[in-house]
Amino acid sequence: MRTARLKLDIPAIYHCTSRIIEDRRILDDSCKDFLLKNLHLWADFCVVELLAYCIMDNHYHILARVDPTQTVNPNELDRRFRLINSHLPRKLEQWERDLKKKDKNNLITLSSRMGDISLFLKEYKQAITPWINAYHERRGPLWLNRFTSLVVEDVPEVRQTVASYIDLNPVRAQLEEKPKNYKWSTSGQTSSTEHSSILQTHLSNPESPLLKRIPAFTLGTILGSSRFVNNTSLKIDRPYKLNKRQYTIPVHGLNSDIFTTYSKPRS
Repeated sequence: MRTARLKLDIPAIYHCTSRIIEDRRILDDSCKDFLLKNLHLWADFCVVELLAYCIMDNHYHILARVDPTQTVNPNELDRRFRLINSHLPRKLEQWERDLKKKDKNNLITLSSRMGDISLFLKEYKQAITPWINAYHERRGPLWLNRFTSLVVEDVPEVRQTVASYIDLNPVRAQLEEKPKNYKWSTSGQTSSTEHSSILQTHLSNPESPLLKRIPAFTLGTILGSSRFVNNTSLKIDRPYKLNKRQYTIPVHGLNSDIFTTYSKPRS
């Protein structure tokens, strides 16, 4: 049975992760290069703003801002379709024929795929999975699950904390001493990010909670102020509805104003 993901019908930020089945460490440098290239392509195609990301050898993290209310004009949809399918000439030929017939159904269908976090990750994984399987000469499922998602309050303190946590993955795994040396991450690709300052603060503090794994950042469903968590919790479908006194749980070691809630809370 597929686990329901909390997806809002308003602009929102999501921290999403997905792991290789059985935690197999099969994403070598070539795989990570391929994943990173396609991540940017599909984010552009689906109108998803990448705020932070990190591709490890058995999983990836993405922090993305998604606006399901925005619209994309037909010319821009055409550009996006041609870019993402540039390696599929037959598909482009069919696309040309449909456009000449002035068939708007394809444009309508394509437009519905914009600004949707679930469709973005679905399209992304469908694009990278066959390549990885072929590269490793393997068959069968590649990913442990669809993905986990955490709704993140769109305020600097919370947003930058999660972005820093993502960029610190290779440091926690003892692969690098500094995030900027890991090229399959935001810091490794960009010299200056919105979260550069807070990242450096946590990096220089050996006792920082971000230097340890924080389950609430991947197992929770909502992260932010008490008010944000409470209000967003109202959108959770049963059986995940929480009692009011259980809505907010402080994130251990972080600012006392940052709370989370879990999809399967303790009664």
